[in-house]
Amino acid sequence: MYLKKGNIALQLFLGIWVILSVHKKRCKVVRKVIMINKIENKIELGKQLGLRLRIQKEQKWYWYSYAIQKKGNIYYVYEDEIAEENMAREVWEYENVYKYSSLEDAKKQYPHKYGTCFDDIHVLKGITIFNVDFYI
Repeated sequence: MYLKKGNIALQLFLGIWVILSVHKKRCKVVRKVIMINKIENKIELGKQLGLRLRIQKEQKWYWYSYAIQKKGNIYYVYEDEIAEENMAREVWEYENVYKYSSLEDAKKQYPHKYGTCFDDIHVLKGITIFNVDFYI
């Protein structure tokens, strides 16, 4: 079942496993490849991935959110920032939605704020940061 000729995911996994078992010193690089492939696969399946950070700026606490989700052939990227003191009133510092035709374009435009990179995004268990259907 899993060993069909066209199963690229299995071939990639087996190839990475062989590299891990033969080249111990390259483990960190291989783990990063596995992680990136997992992120990309989840996005391609339409899952929303993102991150939410609590940051301190100018003696105030803020929440920064970033999320990406594929719907149809479009990749929707959501980004916002809100001061903790404004959360009850829902007054955002900014709230942006971007649309990209490819995942590579979305990755290139990642904002790299607050020491994060695209590889830091993950599945948000039980929650979503934004509703992609509002932006179609």
